[in-house]
Amino acid sequence: MSILINKNSQVPEEQPHKKLYFDLRADDPASPNVNSYCTTDKELLKRLPNLLGAKENIDQVSKFSHPFSPKQLTNAVVFRTFVTLRTRNWWWSIEKNDDGVTFQRSKNLEGVRDRYRRENRYVSSSTTPIQLIETAKGNMSVNELVNYLIKEGYFYQEYNIINHNCQHFANAIFGRLKAPKYKFEHVYFDPAADELPNAKTAWVLPVDKFISQVREFSASETLVEIEVYKAPISTSSKWQPTDAWTCWHLFLIFRTNLFNYWSIERWPTHFTVQRAKSKNVLVKKCQRMERPDNWFSSVKRHRSADISKKMTMSDVLDYIWNNNQMDLMMCSPQETDKSDVLIVRNIYNRFQDGGRTF
Repeated sequence: MSILINKNSQVPEEQPHKKLYFDLRADDPASPNVNSYCTTDKELLKRLPNLLGAKENIDQVSKFSHPFSPKQLTNAVVFRTFVTLRTRNWWWSIEKNDDGVTFQRSKNLEGVRDRYRRENRYVSSSTTPIQLIETAKGNMSVNELVNYLIKEGYFYQEYNIINHNCQHFANAIFGRLKAPKYKFEHVYFDPAADELPNAKTAWVLPVDKFISQVREFSASETLVEIEVYKAPISTSSKWQPTDAWTCWHLFLIFRTNLFNYWSIERWPTHFTVQRAKSKNVLVKKCQRMERPDNWFSSVKRHRSADISKKMTMSDVLDYIWNNNQMDLMMCSPQETDKSDVLIVRNIYNRFQDGGRTF
């Protein structure tokens, strides 16, 4: 696995926010100025958690094609491709072409299948209708799908008729929704690490579901402080008398303006995110197990800094995925020189404000 960031590299810039067209009620011609508008990926992510139907599971995904123009005699070779999604109470369509990304919602299939940005889709005759290509069952919610598309960079790719066209975009969506769900379950998330678990607690989540949940939990709070901690690397190091970096594991703790605390840390096969009211729980425990800690090798705070910008935990996750930090998150320690140190350094330097860089 190639590592995109090394010890001496600078922290990469954030992806520029992309404009997209979103129509809340593509089937309602009465109020287009209210229901349809242009927005950005960042604004869409803010609205999605509270948007009616966005948390509904996608029961069916379908891929359609239609002609490029009404004069086209056949769409057997050249055609536009788009995807429709059926959830419990809504129909959705999502597509990308030279106009950008278009996201539509309707109470009926015709509102998104037959219409595009408040106009009828191109069809010229019985030989070039809107054609169904294939259909499959879904495996996530609309909210999670949008998180996936942004995380993987599909919203940021410039449209290119050869390499990044409407068919590539539709195939990416269809392929993700057909994929086995277990393939993506590699994130440990505990939203209440200082509370007793209940029967519905699920700590190992698909990445996209995890991101959706974090957006909900962090929507009303901003980050105000970031800290770096180091702890013995494993239980076998419980009596390690050395302070050498190779014997330590680094992790981050964030404090919010509501005095909630979040921790982020990377492990060889996954990474862990925890949230609690008590910072001490995150310092002393990881995945509800005691960290190795004794007089010789206690968990120590390495450095800290304020965060004055209005950032949320969602912004941290966006930085991790949009800047390909996931390569570092998921590689084994043997593939890079202390990748957990690199990850902590990159995140700390990106979000700390006015303090000494790591």
